[in-house]
Amino acid sequence: MLTTVGNLTADQLRERLSTGPADFAALARDVRALAVQDLPRALALSHELVEGSAAGSGDRLTALLARAHARGYANQFEPALTDLDDAASIADSLRLDAELGNVLLVMIQPLARLGRLDEAEAAARRAIAKLDESAHRLQAGKARVNLGVVLRMRGKAAAALEAFDAAIPILSEDRMACAMIQSNRAEALLNLDRFEESRVAFEEALAVFAAQGAGHAAAMVEGNLADLLSRLGRVDDAVLRFEAAQARYQTAGALGDVARLQAEEAEALLGVGAARRAAALYERAASHLEPAGMAREAA
Repeated sequence: MLTTVGNLTADQLRERLSTGPADFAALARDVRALAVQDLPRALALSHELVEGSAAGSGDRLTALLARAHARGYANQFEPALTDLDDAASIADSLRLDAELGNVLLVMIQPLARLGRLDEAEAAARRAIAKLDESAHRLQAGKARVNLGVVLRMRGKAAAALEAFDAAIPILSEDRMACAMIQSNRAEALLNLDRFEESRVAFEEALAVFAAQGAGHAAAMVEGNLADLLSRLGRVDDAVLRFEAAQARYQTAGALGDVARLQAEEAEALLGVGAARRAAALYERAASHLEPAGMAREAA
């Protein structure tokens, strides 16, 4: 249950911020939680949060982190990195080492999604060091998860599994975090051709995300599960999963990801000779990917 943002519109939040002191930490937590449920509203609220904070302050740093988080979910990676660079500058100027670690932690995903994997790995390792030094154990665990993701993207699946396994005992009491680890472990296992272990891990993660109402995360996992089923030749099951994942992304407002999955579904259909259905999906996906900032996928 969102305790501070609740059902506020952007205009109402702007009015609240203009009339007196605000608990930016609580507002930022709520905006981050909202990003997996109602992404357009989270983006609008995060913008007002940044505009309502004092330049160079800890509140501005907190607001920038929340907006970068929402922008990452919306595939707005360049704007997210701009926010994070600004947040890192504030953390440096205020000598907030733990907060700098948190900024570096959030920075990993947009760097990785933009293909800047050297920088992403460096950010992950710096984040782990800063958060370990500051005794922020849970955040350091999350940084290890992100390091594992980057290592997997770099083709180092076995090393990625080691990073994920190192994070599990740190985050064992957080069901959502453990589900995210399982999702990422599943992808590493898939890269190692350990298909049955991968399927089980994806399904465990999906069950938790769906139960917690984390629609965006559930959509990501269901899309990956669809891809796995397609690789195993279970195309009918894969198509059902692709369409379920698209529906979850649609509900979350992530239209670019809907189009991306349409293209992946088309590829699965093409593999079994359903060329006409595949062509229709490719055409539909292509018309939406570039406007969503996903030019590489559109090409």
